[in-house]
Amino acid sequence: MHVANRDAFFPGFSEKQFLLFFISEDPWQYLRNFRIPNDLVILSGLKGFKRKKEDVETLIISDKFSWLTVYNNDFLVCDELFKESIRDRETDIPIPYLKGSVKKREIEIIRDRLNYHPLYYSRLPDGFILSPRKEWIAKLGYKPISILNKNHIIVAQESIRLSNIKNMKHDYAVSKNKIGLLELFLDNIIHAYTELKRKTKRVYLVPSGSVGDLVLMNLLREDIELLWPFKQMEPPRFNTKYHYVDMDSILRNKEDIYSKLRDKAESSDNRLILPALIIDAFRKNNKSSTASVILTGLGLEFDDLNDLICTLNDLFKALWPTLLIPIALSGINIEIIKQGKITRRDITNYLNIEEDIILEYQSYFKSVKISRSYYE
Repeated sequence: MHVANRDAFFPGFSEKQFLLFFISEDPWQYLRNFRIPNDLVILSGLKGFKRKKEDVETLIISDKFSWLTVYNNDFLVCDELFKESIRDRETDIPIPYLKGSVKKREIEIIRDRLNYHPLYYSRLPDGFILSPRKEWIAKLGYKPISILNKNHIIVAQESIRLSNIKNMKHDYAVSKNKIGLLELFLDNIIHAYTELKRKTKRVYLVPSGSVGDLVLMNLLREDIELLWPFKQMEPPRFNTKYHYVDMDSILRNKEDIYSKLRDKAESSDNRLILPALIIDAFRKNNKSSTASVILTGLGLEFDDLNDLICTLNDLFKALWPTLLIPIALSGINIEIIKQGKITRRDITNYLNIEEDIILEYQSYFKSVKISRSYYE
C-alpha cells in the first residue's frame, strides 16, 4: 500500500529514521512487511536490469525524509548542512553520517571515527540487512546486532567484514609535554567549532550536567548559545549567551514524555532524558522542527568510550532529525582519549575551572526531579 503522508506510513514511528540496507536474492520480498511510501530514495546494484536466477541484489532504500542522497553508485546519509564537506572528504567533526558505494554484489559503508551514526545488522537466510534503527530489523523477525567501534563495513551475500579505516588524514606527533597535549586538545575543539560556524548561523549547546558543558562554555565564551533550563538560576560565571527553556510546562506530563523518548531511543539510559527534553522543548517553543546545530558536552565523559558511543547513539535516535555533534571529540581528540594521555581533571585544571563551580553546576541538575535514577 502506497501512502504519501509520513505520519500515515509510520504510525508511532514518524520521527524515526527509515533506512534499510539489503543484500539478498530478492530484497523486495522482505519489504512486504512494510507499508511503502510513495516518495522513496533507492540505490540498487542491479540498476534496473532484468533479474536472473543467480542474481543477488544490493539495495539501499529510505523515505525522502531520511537524509539519503544518491550519486551514481555512491550514497551519503547526512544532514543537508554538511553534505558537500562529507561527500568529498573526511570531516574532522564527528557528525552523524554514513557514506559508501553499492556494487552489484557488495555494499561498502563508511561512518565517522566515533561511529556516531548508529548501525545494526542481522543475517538473513539469503544475505544481510542493516539499519540505523533496531525496529526495522526486528519487524522482519530477526535479531539486530549493534556495530560498535567499527567504521568500515563491507557486506556481501555470504559475509560481513567489520574494520576501521586507519590514518584518516590525521598525522600528528603527541607531545610528551602534557601542557602541549592539552593545548592541542583544546585547539581541536575550537577548530571544529569554527568549522561548524561556517556551515550554519546558529549553534546551540544543550547542557547535560557534565563537566564537558563547562569546558565548552569556558572555551567558546560569548560566542556559544546555551539552552538553559533553570529559571531561578543563571548559568556559571562564563560570559555565555543563553536562552531560557521553560521546563515546567513539559515536566507536567513527564511520564508520557519519558516513555516517548525512550521508545525513540530504543533505550532506558536515563542520561539522555534531560538533554532530549531541553531540545524538544526548545524546538516546540520556537516552532521549529530542527535547531540548526546542537553541541553536547557529553563528549568529555570518556571514562568508557564504548558507553559514551552508545549514549550518543541513543541521543541521536531520540532527537533525530535534530543534528547533534559531540564537539569535544573532534578530530584527533578521539585518539588522544583512547591513548589515555589526558584526563578531565587535567582539562578543568588547565582552564582554571574551580571545583566549587563544578559542584554548583552539577547541583543544578540534581535539583531537577527527572527521575529517581537519573543521576545514580
